[in-house]
Amino acid sequence: MDEYLCNWDQAAIKFTVIAATIAFIVPLLTMLYNHWKKTNKKDSAKYKINLCISCIPMLVFILCFSVPLKVTVCDNGVYVKQPAGSVEINMEKICEVRSLTQKDIENSERIATSGGLFGYNGDYQNQNLGNYRMIAASLDNLILIRTNDESYVISCSDADQCVASIKNKIEITGK
Repeated sequence: MDEYLCNWDQAAIKFTVIAATIAFIVPLLTMLYNHWKKTNKKDSAKYKINLCISCIPMLVFILCFSVPLKVTVCDNGVYVKQPAGSVEINMEKICEVRSLTQKDIENSERIATSGGLFGYNGDYQNQNLGNYRMIAASLDNLILIRTNDESYVISCSDADQCVASIKNKIEITGK
């Protein structure tokens, strides 16, 4: 079993800190303002807007469970560990694995993604790569893993070593 940490890049750190700070400060300031102005009528439009704004920190909190922590390569699969479980990629289904650069994903379109908030997690589309699911804390040290069903782009501390480890495990299992 080989393990590789998922190190955050500076852009993801900055975006996460700024967005999380705003997500927690704006509702707090809104609640303080409403308390000061005494606008607590439950049937008012302001109350409904303030209720929606107060849900923002909850959404940010939920997103923090999607950040990749480490990549583990075992005989039976590749696991991307996240705070709320892992993404499992079955070794028997892997048909391609290789390193990528930022240039390989630069023209990707976001379909449903966080795009930097707690990493780069979600679904993307690219003319060369097709549709893929990205689970990355950084846009450096990227790895493409294609299975029969899906394509994944992940990041870890040592992409070349991780690719070699996956290829070695595939050879051992006789693929």
